[in-house]
Amino acid sequence: MTTTINLSEFDDVEIMPVFENKEEGYCEPVLNLTDPISFWTVYGHRTEGGVTALIDCVDEHSANIASAILEQALLMKLNGDGPV
Repeated sequence: MTTTINLSEFDDVEIMPVFENKEEGYCEPVLNLTDPISFWTVYGHRTEGGVTALIDCVDEHSANIASAILEQALLMKLNGDGPV
């Protein structure tokens, strides 16, 4: 399945570790890095406020790569460079 991210809705990105409680069916951000981490999520900062989860990654390294790619695409959009 392919999902398209509309970059015009965002002005920044950030990553955060997430804990998934499968038994109770919820996910929550991990605030203390000594707590269990299930995966890392890249969030987009919405231009009108708030955040949206964009990409779930298996580890922090993958999340940093995804975040860097999205940040570069956002910079290109903001500068009017390219079709983003």
